[in-house]
Amino acid sequence: MENYDNPELGAEIKRIRGELNQKEFGKSLGVSQGTVSKYEKGMMPEIPVLKMLAEIGNTTIDKLLSLKLENDSETGVAHIQLDPFIAYLNDNFVKMRMYHISGAGNEMVNVEFEPVGEIVIPKHIYKPNYVPMKVIGESMEKLIMNLSIVMVDTSPSERLIDKKIYCFRIPYSGFIIRQANTEPDGLYLEPFNKQFNTTKIDWSDFDPEIVVGRIVCNLINNIG
Repeated sequence: MENYDNPELGAEIKRIRGELNQKEFGKSLGVSQGTVSKYEKGMMPEIPVLKMLAEIGNTTIDKLLSLKLENDSETGVAHIQLDPFIAYLNDNFVKMRMYHISGAGNEMVNVEFEPVGEIVIPKHIYKPNYVPMKVIGESMEKLIMNLSIVMVDTSPSERLIDKKIYCFRIPYSGFIIRQANTEPDGLYLEPFNKQFNTTKIDWSDFDPEIVVGRIVCNLINNIG
């Protein structure tokens, strides 16, 4: 079943198509008229097609994919606007820009995401809203070690999934990674390392904007 959750990208593809009809445009991309129609309705193209769209539209894959990373006010949980895609390497691997979560675990003050290099990952792991991030902090050891690289799913979501691990942006503190435990009286952000304190947020004070994304996998763990 196709997902049509990229309407902004679909509108851009239609703009790139210009005066060509969908059948003619599809030939230039190596796809059918029906597939072009699906793209313009919001279905995500495959990486090789995105590359061709970028060339035809005189743009970059990064910019096309960034259309997916806008805030979605209808869902309540915000996106972060980062640009993780660097280049499609081959049929098996993708190279992505990696970011540094300053204060993840140590709750540093007034920090932001900073690009800190690149990482090559298997193609099957890659999704447009996934962002690789390097973790600085010990709050989730031994589950997520200091200097680990984790993949964060920044897709919009209508709710937090209980017992899953998320990156949160805490006002006046910084970025932290915690397990989300929902209780009737509030949201509890639980560290794995018990030397760190649990943070409680009353539901009356909860702001969806603090949710950066869910940790979906640990790419590299620093065990030394």
